[in-house]
Amino acid sequence: MDNTTDQKEDFKLIQKTDKEIEIEALVAKEIPDIVRKKLIEKKIDAYVYTPHPLLNGPRIHIHSSDPADDLISASEDVENDLKEFKELVGKEFKKVKKEDKKENTKKEEKKEEKNIEDEKKDVKSADAEEKSEKVGKKRGRPKKEEKI
Repeated sequence: MDNTTDQKEDFKLIQKTDKEIEIEALVAKEIPDIVRKKLIEKKIDAYVYTPHPLLNGPRIHIHSSDPADDLISASEDVENDLKEFKELVGKEFKKVKKEDKKENTKKEEKKEEKNIEDEKKDVKSADAEEKSEKVGKKRGRPKKEEKI
């Protein structure tokens, strides 16, 4: 049984010679362009193209003295850049979460203070009604009817 049918391929080797290599991206459509930029930074001849709109994906073509090593090196550079980016984003989100947590804590404290103030007002209001009833009884007034 062939295991290649069970696994999904991400890249397909189209051409490989001593001086050239061409790979087609089947899943990660953006990767070839990122790798191409890294190769160009290293002054290595590389380009990305889509042979036909109905074909699977973009292809990266590299022409150099050792294209396989250059491709691996550029891929590692991209991987390192992505790791660095992930770390920076992680740090930034930790700061944001910490600030949000502080802000939520302050909001909770304000809500709690407001609830305490509201409870005090309710107690004062109830005390005032009770005193009013007592004063009313002393003066002979009938008791207030409660509204339903």
